Amino acid sequence: MSRKLIVSKSQAEALAAIISNQEQFEAIQAHMRTDGLGWSRLDRAALNGMNIENLIGALVFGYEVEKTPEEKLLYMYENPLIRYAATNSLTTAAYKQGIADALNAVGKVIEGINAITAIPAKWN
Repeated sequence: MSRKLIVSKSQAEALAAIISNQEQFEAIQAHMRTDGLGWSRLDRAALNGMNIENLIGALVFGYEVEKTPEEKLLYMYENPLIRYAATNSLTTAAYKQGIADALNAVGKVIEGINAITAIPAKWN
């Protein structure tokens, strides 16, 4: 089983519009005619530069939207065993606290990680 193509949010929106309008064949033809550089419609311009193989793969086999940095951090926070083999509750707690502390240090708040534990700047 092949992996789905990872696309940006704007590319995903353009692909979704093509799929919802059942314009896959027309989109592939248009993309081939312009070597993938001729999308002038604003709702499709995000596809400029995508090669034809990726466009066909995304339209036929599906795609995944690239995760934001916040989503990636939240996944790492919620799944410490997958990435760093945190083997006990103390290690897991320290790992999670490290992520929360780093976010607090740079003034970022991510729901599910440090939204409750964030220290307001006026208290620092």
